[in-house]
Amino acid sequence: MTTLTQSYKAAKYHKKLSIIFFLVFSLLLFLLTFISQLLYSQEAMMTFILKKWDYLKTILPQANTHFNEQLTNSHQYITSVYNNFYLATLLISVIGFFLLSIYIAKHRKEEIYTMQNIGIKQGTILKHFLMDLLLPMIVSLSFVMLLFLIFQNQLINRSVNINREVVNNYFEEELLSIHETNDVSASKKTVTKTKKDFIGPATPVKSGLSPYNETTLFEFHVSSNSFRKTFSIILSNFAKLCLTSLLGCLLGFYTYTSLFLNRRPQTV
Repeated sequence: MTTLTQSYKAAKYHKKLSIIFFLVFSLLLFLLTFISQLLYSQEAMMTFILKKWDYLKTILPQANTHFNEQLTNSHQYITSVYNNFYLATLLISVIGFFLLSIYIAKHRKEEIYTMQNIGIKQGTILKHFLMDLLLPMIVSLSFVMLLFLIFQNQLINRSVNINREVVNNYFEEELLSIHETNDVSASKKTVTKTKKDFIGPATPVKSGLSPYNETTLFEFHVSSNSFRKTFSIILSNFAKLCLTSLLGCLLGFYTYTSLFLNRRPQTV
């Protein structure tokens, strides 16, 4: 409780610095959470499409056997891109908080001078500055949770649409087309890839044996996550961002107080 009181007083006294830290932290937390949502939607979409494909192969034995491998490769490629973006965001957060903490320390150097002159050790000063950031972090968590609670459906649908666009780009707009080919012995169904728009009109299967065509096979409508799932995603990213922000701020405060701030001689 004492720590929160200290953080509240510091945030109230240094409003501008607290608002800047709150905005940066909220932006990064939102970005990390949305990337996690993209990964979650991609996993759900891939599982759903593969189930459709497995069923389609049971009624169309001549279906393209390479498609399953291609779809898995696309999934691995897309998730690796998202993971790289995620790691890059965490790295940017460390650098960003490092620079932001130097900016904060520079604007609060008079406090640092005062603490140094009354004999407070550097470690205690660093701890004091880090504790001042606790309240903006908590407010940021509440703010991002509120955003995802209000716009949950829109954000989920947006993540699904982004995944579809990325899949389109990976396959260069080549999609599965189910059609009939004539054979001497019997009429067979094959599955090939043709150049078509992903959102293009469906091509019905003449015999009606297959429940999917090139559009419905890839069609995926994700239902809204339960708020418990969304809450767990946000909390997980909040914990990671707290670690990176504390690391960046600790390095920044230590760098400024050790290298850039000369101890002011105490006047008598």
